[in-house]
Amino acid sequence: MNIQPLLDALDLQENAARDLADDLRAQIEDLQSRLREAQTHLEHLALGAASGSAP
Repeated sequence: MNIQPLLDALDLQENAARDLADDLRAQIEDLQSRLREAQTHLEHLALGAASGSAP
């Protein structure tokens, strides 16, 4: 039995899984950045509200 086609298929699946993982890491980084920006914005709004000034 020739297992080379199976090994080739596994290589393709491994590469696809790595690509998906890379994409997910990039999405996570983007979401973390957006979350930090939103937190900063909320902090500024809270500081403005606490001091009685409008943002």
